[in-house]
Amino acid sequence: MGLISNFINKGYDAFGLDIGQSSIKLVELKKRGSKIYLHSYNSVPTPPDVFLENNIKNTDALSALIREALKTAKINPVSSHFVVLGLPEFLTFTKIIKVPKMSAKELGQAVKWEANQAIPVSIEETYFDWQILTKDETATQLDIILVAAPRVLVDSYVAAAQNVGLEPVAIEIEPLAVSRAVIRAEEKNPQLILDMGSKTTSLTVFDKGSIQFTASALVGGKQINVALAQKFGKTPEQIEEELKDHNKNKDLLKAGFEILKPTLDNIITEAKRTIRFYEDASSRTISKVLICGGEAALPGVPVYMERAIGVTVKIGNPWINLPTYPLKPIPHEELPSYTTAIGLSMQELEGKTLK
Repeated sequence: MGLISNFINKGYDAFGLDIGQSSIKLVELKKRGSKIYLHSYNSVPTPPDVFLENNIKNTDALSALIREALKTAKINPVSSHFVVLGLPEFLTFTKIIKVPKMSAKELGQAVKWEANQAIPVSIEETYFDWQILTKDETATQLDIILVAAPRVLVDSYVAAAQNVGLEPVAIEIEPLAVSRAVIRAEEKNPQLILDMGSKTTSLTVFDKGSIQFTASALVGGKQINVALAQKFGKTPEQIEEELKDHNKNKDLLKAGFEILKPTLDNIITEAKRTIRFYEDASSRTISKVLICGGEAALPGVPVYMERAIGVTVKIGNPWINLPTYPLKPIPHEELPSYTTAIGLSMQELEGKTLK
């Protein structure tokens, strides 16, 4: 099974399942005429006993969690048993490589050789996939995106889904899904995406119609929730739930932003470093930073980051490429945390029903 999907227009009608270390999120989109509507969505917390470091500790527990997410889905029950699974960026390997233009057979051999050199573990221990990014048929050199993921991790994700009767039709790294959701289809300028997860923040440079660079920083929302829990005498899980209601928790949000600043400063440092690296390497200027993930919706975050980075910072809109038809049921404050699941669910729609 490839990590860069190629099942467009195959009629799978699959939904997206984002399995994270703090929560599992699902999104199912449906087509009605020329419009796309939100058929179902859900989020359930991931207990600490499911993951051990960077691997799945308990596949049965993960299957039970997926079953719960399906059983309690909002709006409508999930109608499809086909699923697109998302892999976190920090557990995978992504690189853009350059090779001379050559025949398909030679290209396959060249990419495998490059993968052996680029992947920090044995290629036999990974699933890897690649795709040509260069669209110019006269080019003498090809840009290729190479993606790899540990076999043990991918197999665990697939087994957990299959245990509840789901059929994985694609597995995709999160940066691809997030980019599909928040980057306008017609966008020509380079942009940086910051996906702030529970334990890590993924940094993705998107330019010329594809991912050009990915990295991750070991800072995320869990650090914020733990600090808030200590301050207010609550559990991190209670804090995470309360932060969803911006109207009732103004004091918590105010304190949350103050506690958030050190974490934001770490992310800002990584963002500046990534911007400098890409601009120096490409001679192109990153025009905008898009943020998503649970903490992206906290009041004041975009303004604070914009002032510090010196580039326009906006919350990524995962509905931006969809001819929407009512897509409001996901609360506005929670929407950034569903970006990956939305991008995964958009995969089969790509090129067929999008704007």
